[in-house]
Amino acid sequence: MAELNASLEEVEAKKASGAPFCYRFRVPKNVEVTIQDTIRGEVSWNTDTLGDF
Repeated sequence: MAELNASLEEVEAKKASGAPFCYRFRVPKNVEVTIQDTIRGEVSWNTDTLGDF
C-alpha cells in the first residue's frame, strides 16, 4: 500500500501499530537534474523519466 501522501497522524498510527515499513522517496515532477560526473562530464536528465522509489 503506497503511503507517500499519508498525514503525520497516519504515519504515527502505523508506527505505533508495529506494522512493517520501508522508506520511500517521492520524486518531484518535471525537474531538470544536472550533475558533474568524473568520467562523463556534465550529465542531465528530467525527473519525469524516473518514478517514485
